[in-house]
Amino acid sequence: MSRNALRVLAGQDQINSFDDWHRLAGPKQGDAHWVPRRSAYESARAWCPEGKAPQGPEEIRELVCRASESGRARITTAWPEHKVRFDTLPGEPRNADVNAIAE
Repeated sequence: MSRNALRVLAGQDQINSFDDWHRLAGPKQGDAHWVPRRSAYESARAWCPEGKAPQGPEEIRELVCRASESGRARITTAWPEHKVRFDTLPGEPRNADVNAIAE
């Protein structure tokens, strides 16, 4: 993988395609939610365009780059259906459609 390649991970598993995303990080609610116009499906399409390596949506890549002081920031790693806890309240953490880190 090149230094500039985006890594998309589900736990320790590398996601390299839309199909990988579905298999490794499909929606918590199951395949009934894996349909066009639902967030998990559309996130996978945006981050893993058909026939291409994962790259993330152009609009998000541009936003990250413009928001950095150098203008050269890039998204390095992304996690679909990533659990994020915002508080100490009981219950499950939030499942973000995609959580990403940029450098």
